[in-house]
Amino acid sequence: MVIPHAAPATTPAAQALPSFRRSSFCSDGMCVEVAADAGDILVRDTKGLSDGPVLRFTTQEWVDFLSGVAAGEFAPAALATSH
Repeated sequence: MVIPHAAPATTPAAQALPSFRRSSFCSDGMCVEVAADAGDILVRDTKGLSDGPVLRFTTQEWVDFLSGVAAGEFAPAALATSH
């Protein structure tokens, strides 16, 4: 399942997912993986590789998210105080 922007795949080739990769900082296998697909970024949880959801973001959404990460907007302390 691909969420939220993806149209349903219509052919077996369209259903094949691209090559995902995970951070070199992932040491316990409890991570997320990312891949590029048709100009979008896909994200999935490594615990549900065979049947878990795959989130789809536009490149701009992904750039905006990474900018927020770099600025500390998603640090645990920042999340604890956000509304």
